Amino acid sequence: MDITIQTYNGLTVVVAQGLLSESTFSEVNEKVRNAPTENTKQVWLDCTHLHRVQLTQTCFSSFISELLQLRRQGIEVVLFGVSGHTQHLLRLLHLEKMFRQVPTLEDAYLLINQPQGNSEIEVSGPNQNLAVA
Repeated sequence: MDITIQTYNGLTVVVAQGLLSESTFSEVNEKVRNAPTENTKQVWLDCTHLHRVQLTQTCFSSFISELLQLRRQGIEVVLFGVSGHTQHLLRLLHLEKMFRQVPTLEDAYLLINQPQGNSEIEVSGPNQNLAVA
């Protein structure tokens, strides 16, 4: 897991790439706590390996619980690399609109200058059915 922190004009972005594990969210929370308090905060999570989350002693419900905890702290969560299966699970839980979803990390960077309510981006390629909430 690679976790980086970046700042853009009053926005602090914590990016977690790679296989998620139980320690990922502890590390992400620590980075968010250390960010300037006046900044808006976002966490971008790589979901390309989410199908393997059971191998890391973390189940999908724990993953969702951690996402909801971030939201309760006022942190916007952006999920990238979300599979069709994970999208389906988010829809079943009625959470698909609670977290922004983009096909790739590069698409997440396109959101930086867009207000939260206007997050539609043009998606082309094999993942065209990915929703941007």
